[in-house]
Amino acid sequence: MRALDFLNLRTIRGQIAALVVVSMIAIHLILTATFLISRPDQPDPSIDRGHAQFAASMQLLGAAPASERPRLLADIARAFPQLDVESLAPGPVPSASAPEGRDIRSLHRRLGKTYKIFSLSQDLDSHRIGIELPDGAMISAKSCPPSVNVRSSSAGPGW
Repeated sequence: MRALDFLNLRTIRGQIAALVVVSMIAIHLILTATFLISRPDQPDPSIDRGHAQFAASMQLLGAAPASERPRLLADIARAFPQLDVESLAPGPVPSASAPEGRDIRSLHRRLGKTYKIFSLSQDLDSHRIGIELPDGAMISAKSCPPSVNVRSSSAGPGW
């Protein structure tokens, strides 16, 4: 019985041992719950909202030669039908109708300063934007309203 004397809660040695065991169990439970709630193995869909794919496709269009753009534009339109991507006639970029919002700023940050983003419609419900590529070619696309969860779409990632 001498070997199990440290488990006696009436002595200070037993109380400290119980405190150490309980605190280790509590730490393990807290870490497990944190891991299961935050799920670090799955990205948060509200952070990106598909901007990476959209920005990469616009940068691909911007880097492609002009002769390859119609084919690439058709491929992007098939891959991302919810964007409704199409080519625009080149012309002056409207500077007064610069779109606002966190999503547009995030897209502008991903694309860089060589790409200009502008609003194509005055309606707030249409969410149609234009993008001027570095060589002056213009592309239009439909942006998703902020309340739409694009990761749940069966058509793939959207913007």
